[in-house]
Amino acid sequence: MPPTALLPAASFMPFPRRLRTVTEQVVADVLRELSLAGHRLRARLHGGRPHVHLVGLVDDATDDATDLDAESQDALRARLYKRLRGAYPDLALVVHFTRDAAWAARGLCGLEQAAA
Repeated sequence: MPPTALLPAASFMPFPRRLRTVTEQVVADVLRELSLAGHRLRARLHGGRPHVHLVGLVDDATDDATDLDAESQDALRARLYKRLRGAYPDLALVVHFTRDAAWAARGLCGLEQAAA
């Protein structure tokens, strides 16, 4: 697939409930170490391949807001990937952080739940 190709939305299928529960638990466990104002999660299957997209809303009122540099974000992504990859060997993982609630909502097109 060329790098500029977009995946058609209709080709994505929701995760089965059991897999979604595992994904939500792993995300909650890993994010527990941060003081986030909330997060949004989308977990879908595309051609049988799991795609997990997470947007974390950083709380400016905490020290974590200034400590979440690129290196820290990469370390958190690595922890998420390691834990999720056990259940999903062919995992595609995207993790973003923002301080703007509007961008957190837009990050997943408003398709999934917000969690605080």
